[in-house]
Amino acid sequence: MKWIKQLAVTVMILASINANVVISNAEFTRNKKKVVESSSASVNVLGSQTEISSLISADTTLPTTYSSVDKGYVTHVRNQGSHNTCWIYSSLATLESALLKKGYGNFDLSEEHLDIWATVRENGTGWTRELNSGSLFDTATGYLASWQGARLESQIPYDYAKGRTFEQIDAIGTAEYGVTDIVILPKDRTAIKNAVREYGAVSANFSSNSIFFNSDKTAVYAYKTFSSVSQVQGHAISIVGWDDNYAKENFRTGYNPPHDGAWLCKNSWGSSYNSIGGYLWISYDDPYLFSDILSTQFAIKDVMKIDDNTKMYQVENYGATYDFNIAQTDENGMSQPVKDITFINKFDFTDKYGYLEKVMFESLAVGTKYTVYYIPLNGSGVPTSLEKNWITLASGTVDYSGYRSVPVDYELPYGKGAVGVRIDGTDKDIQSTLGCDEWLQNSSGKMLFLPDAKKDTSYFKYDGSLYELLDFYQDSFDDDIGSNFVIKAITKCDDGIQKYDVNNDGSFSLSDILLTQRYLLGMLPFSRNQLYTADINSNSTISLSDIVLMQRHFFNA
Repeated sequence: MKWIKQLAVTVMILASINANVVISNAEFTRNKKKVVESSSASVNVLGSQTEISSLISADTTLPTTYSSVDKGYVTHVRNQGSHNTCWIYSSLATLESALLKKGYGNFDLSEEHLDIWATVRENGTGWTRELNSGSLFDTATGYLASWQGARLESQIPYDYAKGRTFEQIDAIGTAEYGVTDIVILPKDRTAIKNAVREYGAVSANFSSNSIFFNSDKTAVYAYKTFSSVSQVQGHAISIVGWDDNYAKENFRTGYNPPHDGAWLCKNSWGSSYNSIGGYLWISYDDPYLFSDILSTQFAIKDVMKIDDNTKMYQVENYGATYDFNIAQTDENGMSQPVKDITFINKFDFTDKYGYLEKVMFESLAVGTKYTVYYIPLNGSGVPTSLEKNWITLASGTVDYSGYRSVPVDYELPYGKGAVGVRIDGTDKDIQSTLGCDEWLQNSSGKMLFLPDAKKDTSYFKYDGSLYELLDFYQDSFDDDIGSNFVIKAITKCDDGIQKYDVNNDGSFSLSDILLTQRYLLGMLPFSRNQLYTADINSNSTISLSDIVLMQRHFFNA
């Protein structure tokens, strides 16, 4: 049988790679990858949503004017200075509005931490960009969805990272709030309006070429398009409102758009840039706003507070750069997309965070059904392919493109296990896709992003067979880099649970040792928390060696 591996991506510009490999009676092809290298444009390489979600387009009874600024959902206008970091300012402005909208408070988040986070690590992995340079919106959404940030401006201020390593900067502070749901929006005015009203703001891009601005720099309309991307001068902003009646005469004299109406946008050139506090009006008719040439727009749907009893388990920490999917050829030689795949990540749950609260994953397959599973490992330490042994945790419909967190409320077995997400589009004839952190390369061969992909952690099951993801890359494409799936487990633990304290009375005593001895003799069952507290050497089992360690600790205390 011939197979084709495809990546669900928007066709981008400037750089591409291609690979076609034939092995053992199976043919796999990789779609061309194209990325942007311009200094300020922020292109989303995941792709555009082709089906408008009912979640964000159902309400068509929208007001003619709306402003998140007037509602108090927008923080003050920042100034990116001379740095090409508009994509950072736009993304964090959108998060700041989401935090205000959710009632968490008014925060000034650190653009500097995201800037240095999005640079290469000591082992050569990560985003291979220079500090203060442009990048993709996927960089920011991956950062937020991985809970690496955001940090506070008061902890890591503007230009603070210069001359310091990522490790030095990353040791400062922690993320207080974790982004759990990110909506990648279609090019639909109603959907974007609903997203602004529901979530506070939308990150997007437009052409900042100076010829498109009116005389007082308050309104922009790209009255023509360019053949060269460098002329476009893509710039990221945060959409925070609209006015259907904003007069077309307000734009550049002699180059007015055909219709009234504009978006109110928070810029990052300082509050004194123009007469309206640094905000901009961009015409509804602007050809570059919401254009695939520059970016895919997104909003932050939900956020949660991170405390000491919260932990995210994840295989990757850079988020999705592509959506993984496969296709196979039928008896007529025609390529047919596979519509039912289960994507799996293996985790080590040998920790105190034993209650699975949510499962986060990224997918563009709008309209498909999803099912979330806990999947035990077999005797070889691999996720079992026997579905009768899988535990169904949640199910639903993928009603928008992007990241989502599904509530599950499940007590995890103590030790290693796996979480699976089945994406099934059979009923609606939709291809199954799930986010992965695959590498990016430009036309000159420079690596733009290199994942720290880990073997024996990501798998997928299709048509009854289980595949280890890195082996699949190697066998199918002669690709030694590969990727991991974007499936994350958000967990909780009981407040105050500690090693040794088996009876959970707040202290370690002889009774904790006696309880563990009774468990070993089969006289007493242990809860998940007790297994954690008694597993002193953290090897997923309770044995005599744990008793010895407890005794030593008791008599040396």
